[in-house]
Amino acid sequence: MPRLDYDPQDTEWLQRLPEARAVYTLRLHAGEPLMGQTADLRRRLERYLAPATEAPSGRQRPVDLRAQAAGVEYQLANSGWEAQWLLYQNLRREFPGDYRRRLRLRRPVYLKLTQENEFPRLTLTRRMHRSAGRVQPLLFGPLPSPARARRLAEAWLDEIHLRRCQPDLHPDASFPGCVFSEVKLCPAPCNFGCSREDYAGLVMRMRENLASRGATLLEQLSREREACSQACDFERAAALHQRWQRLQKQLRSLPAVAATAAARAVLALPGPADQPGTGQLFLWQDAGLRGPLTVAAEADAQDLADALSRLGALPAPAAGQRADHAALLLRWMRRTRRIGDWLDWPREETALPARLEECLRRMTKGKSAGVMDHQIRFKVRG
Repeated sequence: MPRLDYDPQDTEWLQRLPEARAVYTLRLHAGEPLMGQTADLRRRLERYLAPATEAPSGRQRPVDLRAQAAGVEYQLANSGWEAQWLLYQNLRREFPGDYRRRLRLRRPVYLKLTQENEFPRLTLTRRMHRSAGRVQPLLFGPLPSPARARRLAEAWLDEIHLRRCQPDLHPDASFPGCVFSEVKLCPAPCNFGCSREDYAGLVMRMRENLASRGATLLEQLSREREACSQACDFERAAALHQRWQRLQKQLRSLPAVAATAAARAVLALPGPADQPGTGQLFLWQDAGLRGPLTVAAEADAQDLADALSRLGALPAPAAGQRADHAALLLRWMRRTRRIGDWLDWPREETALPARLEECLRRMTKGKSAGVMDHQIRFKVRG
């Protein structure tokens, strides 16, 4: 990481800094360093170190650090994601116990299909098991907020009637049931309203729905709607269409990274700023990121396959790091302008992700289709 020692008597010191996107660490003679990311490194440090007569016009200097500054370390970044990732790594190294607060990172929300009781239910959680393999069939996410997760869970539970009560169930024929069983939104396993086999079938449907990101439910409703239309039962067809629209709206609002923890994808990005003509690859696997790995933008299919194989052989991140990676991805995906491509790569597929070579070549020219392509592929037309 380049370092420039600060000399307050050197009037040309700021001119040596690049006018480019970068992650910086401003070291002070005493106290904690000042760390951050910026789209223009020289302009940002002028706010702290330029003489008052040379400070940017129309802007109030937040603090004058000319007497305290010892030097600056910086890393150039070629994209917003690279700057965010470098800042995360630097803060995690500099402040291992406090970096989440400084980055304002919160653990993301997941939908969890519980397995503690013989009658599983869908619930919200921010916890992830330490072993990535044990959470793969159980979690769906990450999701941006508890409110978004609740709306999604309610939409799915209105179609697949798993129980919504929280206590562990021990079926008893004398139990009166609850309001959800009265309005036919719960099969009432608590008082033998359904058999264990029937409830297990509902759980299997929910697992299939989670694995397909809701596509199986949309397809089922679409088939039922078409059947009602052909039978001239237009009222029921209209009701099914409203339910289909509700689920479609939820699907469109899902971030591209939201899937079961068994999902796999590739994040393709421009290469580091000091290595032109390259790209970077991250592998999303076991609900965490592995990488990055720099590859030539003109790499052939075999080189890319070898690179992804090396990424897949890396050890899975710890549970805390996987939560950090998910939070960083959600933050990046909420940006209206971003460079990078999120490409699905199901575990059962051995071929390279579709369009990977094209994406790397396009990003060296400063263009990227972005992650919206991923969401379009999940759209089920009615």
